[in-house]
Amino acid sequence: MKAATMAVVVAMLAGCVNLEGQLRTRAAFDLQCSESQLNVVEFDPWRRGVSGCGKKASYTYSQTSGWIMNTSDAFGVSPAKQ
Repeated sequence: MKAATMAVVVAMLAGCVNLEGQLRTRAAFDLQCSESQLNVVEFDPWRRGVSGCGKKASYTYSQTSGWIMNTSDAFGVSPAKQ
């Protein structure tokens, strides 16, 4: 029983690491910034903020679509400036 529980925990942690990698890859593309220059802040289990190269964006995780950018600040354009 303990081995099965441990296997589930390890699988879940591996999934979290993979999600973080997917986010970094997506944000590097969106922000035109190398992954090594990105800072990731966790807002809650399904939302993250990413900043780097003078840009920032927020992302929400969808189980069907992966990480989705849900901000307009990524390219220095905020709703107030439009």
